[in-house]
Amino acid sequence: MISSSEARAVTSVPPAEQGDRLVAILRKKGVLADGDMQALKLKSRPASVATTDARPAPASVVVPPAAASAGPLPMPRKAASVEIGGFEIAPVGYLALTGVSRNTNTGNATTTNFGAIPFSNTVQGQMTETRLSAQNSVLGLRAHGNIRGVDLTGYFEGDFNGNDPANAYVNSNSHTFRMRLAYADVKAGQFETSFGQTYSWLTPNRHGMGPDPSDIFLTNNIDQSFQVGLPWARQAAAHFAWHATPNFTVGAGIENPQQYVGTGEVTYPFAFNAQLASQFDTGSVPGTPNRMPDVVAKAAYDSDVWSGTRLHLEAAGMWRHFRSTDLPQVIGANFVWHDANGWATTVGANLEFFNTFTLVGNAFWSDGGGRYLGALGPDVVPRVTGSAGAYDIALSTVRSHGYLAGFEWRVLQPTILAAYYGQAFFDSNYALDPTNPVPNRYAGFGYPNSSNAANKQIEQWTVDLKHTFWADPQYGAIAGLAQYSYLRREPWFVAAGAPPDAHTHLFFTELRYQLPGN
Repeated sequence: MISSSEARAVTSVPPAEQGDRLVAILRKKGVLADGDMQALKLKSRPASVATTDARPAPASVVVPPAAASAGPLPMPRKAASVEIGGFEIAPVGYLALTGVSRNTNTGNATTTNFGAIPFSNTVQGQMTETRLSAQNSVLGLRAHGNIRGVDLTGYFEGDFNGNDPANAYVNSNSHTFRMRLAYADVKAGQFETSFGQTYSWLTPNRHGMGPDPSDIFLTNNIDQSFQVGLPWARQAAAHFAWHATPNFTVGAGIENPQQYVGTGEVTYPFAFNAQLASQFDTGSVPGTPNRMPDVVAKAAYDSDVWSGTRLHLEAAGMWRHFRSTDLPQVIGANFVWHDANGWATTVGANLEFFNTFTLVGNAFWSDGGGRYLGALGPDVVPRVTGSAGAYDIALSTVRSHGYLAGFEWRVLQPTILAAYYGQAFFDSNYALDPTNPVPNRYAGFGYPNSSNAANKQIEQWTVDLKHTFWADPQYGAIAGLAQYSYLRREPWFVAAGAPPDAHTHLFFTELRYQLPGN
């Protein structure tokens, strides 16, 4: 019902305030309805206040708290769930109808490829597009139980943004269901372990370091690419955390690696192109031969700054390793390995004022971590070493950085207004390619005359609005969402007479039925 960080937020305050804190969290999550809140208020009133007579009641008269109620108190409602073998199993997710309009033809459905916005001197850059789809719907289950003091949670969710067949939009719109998250979380005392497919620890949290989606910061955007400047990944991982105090958590883990060079962003040295093609992911090479997992560590601090104001701080770091092999251009040579190490680090914070207004932000730096910055830039490039007759390859990591800042404001209890700005930057990394028969040609990323797919900088401004029309913990909720974004991308090289950048306006709307288990 409540996450581990929310439970710790309850126990971190004095005992006299813990009841109010728990009620506030349950109210915010929609577990307690208006009738439940009224019932709790009536039960907590002294007898002298519960009476409808303004004069003090005589000492000999005892007025029961229920006397002030016009009828029987409503029974608190529970979220929909079933019990199987000691586990409480509840549905999660939502059913959605999403509409998207863009003033350029990005070639995407309801998920935008931020790194491939078309330029105005192309056909796609002069075409607008409008789509309606239910493929953003998310369906899943959460199973929760407690066995001899050990807290167990199993979580699965999927959506319909998978690899669609070519005729998906012709008649039946049969979008492919895909796995988003599938993990187990085990808490025993101060220790917590989660394993399966979960969000990377480079993805910022709203609270603590837990894997529950309610604890993860992914903005309020409808677009399933979220926001430029947000580091994130959903991938196989094993995370081990120690809750040293109710406010401070630290941990380490491993995550699935994937040495990534982007789609059309990196040019391999001419003589080694065939050998390297299967060794790096261009967005369509799932069998990339990674040597070892990415190693990550994270720490988080959560505390009440003062009454009603909460602070979350976090920092994470990751070590990465890259490897390739090739046959040097030397007579009688054998295959050789080439290795490079990379790193990525993030910091994040949010400050919530009185459950209504929150400032959010995160920053990301890396040397070899472009995949985690929305996969908008490469991790590494192969470069030529040696001299004529003895050419070989060396791996060189690509530096990148990004950040996101914004606010989220609960204007009214059912209405949230949010705004964000995010930016991602990727440094060039290239050298002359002496193996190319055409002289003065380069290999690498961001070189002169390179493809305009090699992005130098991408930035995005976004405004979101979410309004809950109706909610009940037993039956779910109906909400309407809207998102406007302006997106701009700037490549490293622009041909003479070509536009210096590409930009587009994005407008999303969504009508959503939230399942009651969330």
